[in-house]
Amino acid sequence: MDLHAAGHLAEAAAVCEQILTLAPTEAGAFHLLGLIAAQSADLPRAVELLHRALEHNGSSVNAHLNLGKVLMQQGRYRDSLASFERAIGLRSGLAEAHLHRGYALRVLQRPEEALASFETASALRPDLAEALCGRAAALQDLLRPEQALASYDEAIRLAPDYAQAQYNKGLCLLQLGRFAEGWPLAEWRRRLQQPLGARKIPAPLWQGTEGLDGRRLLVHSEQGLGDTLQFSRYVGPLLERGAQVTLLVQAPLTALMRRSWPGALVSAESELPQSVDYHCPLLSLPLAFATVEASIPARVPYLTADLERAAYWRRRLGGTGFKVGVCWQGRSGLVDVGRSFPLQALKPLTSVRGVRLVCLQHREQLDPVRALAAELHLELLDEPLDAGDNAFHDTAAIMQSLDLVVTADTAVAHLAGALGRPTWLALKRVPDWRWMLARSESPWYPTLRLFRQRESGAWDQVFETMAPELTERVTRP
Repeated sequence: MDLHAAGHLAEAAAVCEQILTLAPTEAGAFHLLGLIAAQSADLPRAVELLHRALEHNGSSVNAHLNLGKVLMQQGRYRDSLASFERAIGLRSGLAEAHLHRGYALRVLQRPEEALASFETASALRPDLAEALCGRAAALQDLLRPEQALASYDEAIRLAPDYAQAQYNKGLCLLQLGRFAEGWPLAEWRRRLQQPLGARKIPAPLWQGTEGLDGRRLLVHSEQGLGDTLQFSRYVGPLLERGAQVTLLVQAPLTALMRRSWPGALVSAESELPQSVDYHCPLLSLPLAFATVEASIPARVPYLTADLERAAYWRRRLGGTGFKVGVCWQGRSGLVDVGRSFPLQALKPLTSVRGVRLVCLQHREQLDPVRALAAELHLELLDEPLDAGDNAFHDTAAIMQSLDLVVTADTAVAHLAGALGRPTWLALKRVPDWRWMLARSESPWYPTLRLFRQRESGAWDQVFETMAPELTERVTRP
């Protein structure tokens, strides 16, 4: 419909409603209303309308395809896969259906099948850069990074301005430790379909070559809390260069950052200052500093816990036993696929004599596992952690009394590393770029030890490897 194509969604919806008053079974009208609802971010309504369209025309390939896309947005990945496969069953030569089937299979951690699906899409549409980019991502999932880079290059050759391929290639290079090549490509994140770090600041971008002595530099957060914790390390070098640093971070982190960086003006990210000379997103600082592995500012601790709160928790926890703080669950969503581990996986650690497992998980994540927590003798603290507006207020303080932190790849890992606490990080087989590949230490955090899955999803192996090392650590004089 021309109105929809021109972006006049309300008018197009009104026409569809008029059509349905005259022809209540008109599948095309339901289909278009579903697309309009999806574009308006009303995903439940979109699913309902697309199902209505399929009730009246179950052979509509596009309705199955679009239903699958909306289900993906809802996080219903198995249902979305079924929709894409129905579309393929109706039209096997539709490259877009194979492409989206590959996306769903990746999220479901079925990389071999995803790779085959992307390759089918590419064979059907050799000009489809998205299929080559998806193929490259699946190759990364299969620990074939050099082949992935070649596939990203093919996608970029077809579409030089394809931001997702450029950005993904950058992350792949960073994962391989090829920092000098990776940081510039990571800047493409600001041109993604859903941009990262694309905040509008009325000041030039600081690119590392401009003098900072006495200049007002705005450094601002982007993405998650863990990213802010990790890259706030660059505030120190900026202050050493004489910059007057204003650090904008997520509101819950302001107290922690003020305590840690007294030489900077720390504000919530919504509080944009009136005038600055330069600005730089936190995740662009490694590029501005031309960071390579040997030059990472990795002196820890660079964050500071509240001393009074630390003393309180030291009294609460007492001095007995070897205290291991554990965190197994990060924030839910696509970013967490394969990253968190089940609480049950900690069981091998409970057999180590003298160990006390102390829960660092927030209360709202505990309710489904309280019975299992009791079985594992996991110490649940009887007051909510980090209550109020300050993230990690208690968690950072508790870590000062722990002998070890064992955590999934969450912001807790970055906090522990930035505080210089001994930390064991449990990683999925192909982790986030910053943990790189096939190594047990991190150049970002000297006190972190990395324990990696040998097979995708095999958390038992990770903790069975930890257990004897924990025994040795507990019994060490």
